[in-house]
Amino acid sequence: MLGVDGLNAAALTANGVILARSLYRIRRVSLVDVLAAERRAVLRNFCLAWQPFDESVYGVQLQADGALLFAWDRRVLTKTEAPLNVVPETCCRPKPTADGLRVMRTSDGVEAEIWRQAELRVSRWWPQTPSLEESAQWLASQGELANGLGWPEPVEMSRASRQVWPILSLDELTRSGSRMERLMALATAFVLSGFAGVVGMQTWHSHQQFEVARQVAATQQLTQAPTKRARDEALRLVSDVRNAELALAEASPLQVLEHLGQVLKPGVELRELELKGRVLRLVVNWPSGVPRSSLLQDLQAGGWMRGAKELRDGLNLSPGQMAVELELSALGPNFPTQPAPSASAAPTAPSGLPRPGVSP
Repeated sequence: MLGVDGLNAAALTANGVILARSLYRIRRVSLVDVLAAERRAVLRNFCLAWQPFDESVYGVQLQADGALLFAWDRRVLTKTEAPLNVVPETCCRPKPTADGLRVMRTSDGVEAEIWRQAELRVSRWWPQTPSLEESAQWLASQGELANGLGWPEPVEMSRASRQVWPILSLDELTRSGSRMERLMALATAFVLSGFAGVVGMQTWHSHQQFEVARQVAATQQLTQAPTKRARDEALRLVSDVRNAELALAEASPLQVLEHLGQVLKPGVELRELELKGRVLRLVVNWPSGVPRSSLLQDLQAGGWMRGAKELRDGLNLSPGQMAVELELSALGPNFPTQPAPSASAAPTAPSGLPRPGVSP
């Protein structure tokens, strides 16, 4: 098994090396609107537009109305003496006997798969078993594909020592597509040569020539339309990925201050603020007579800040002060819905909260 810690020689077979699930990505492409003769070219263009790694290597499994794309980093293989034939771990397990959701333990985590019409439609990997909240969010993001599905317990599944699902490398896909393109070109040349002979013999019939030319132009437009739609879809997916990366960027101190201004009660004074990545530490002056647990509840309102815990050991705190550590969710702030303030009302912040632009 080739994993993040290197190559396990026990997993090497005559068929190649099995790639751990954490080292590759899976994406399904629908080809319903693409002609069968053009699907390989569309898949090749989609792979070139989809770059999950700096030096991506691709594997393709063709399906009835789409294809599964596998991608891994070429640099991972150069660090080992792995054979050229790489088999993703997902392709070494038997297909399920019924459609639905399958959750399995992999060599380095947990993989969830949704199957429809005996075909894998979507796959997701976690380094450990996801929480109920994480699994529910993932199922909700799949829309109609996950209707009626519940989250089962992960199961152990045996992995074959050889590849079960056939996949094509990008070179194999390109060579197959090139052969089909040459055959199409020869067939087209044969048809056009016969058409030219007929036109040469019947030059006096100009109306017929015009009608044939119009039909050829209309046919070309119809055959090119699916390719253009597939190209536009690929570009849209690339744009969605870039927008998602921007949305998941690390939070700024200004965002944190604005959020604290909404969730902290009046009378709470913010004395210190330290933000490292997604770990936030605060020191506040807490009013006497108010339960300290209510501060932890206020900080976690909205779902952005979570895992709040009070820090006690090794801190030199004055009487009435409280230190708290939290983790910021990658989804960003999600404040509860509140009534809009009136035009005359000005937003207020807790006492002691630093103004924007002033380092805490």
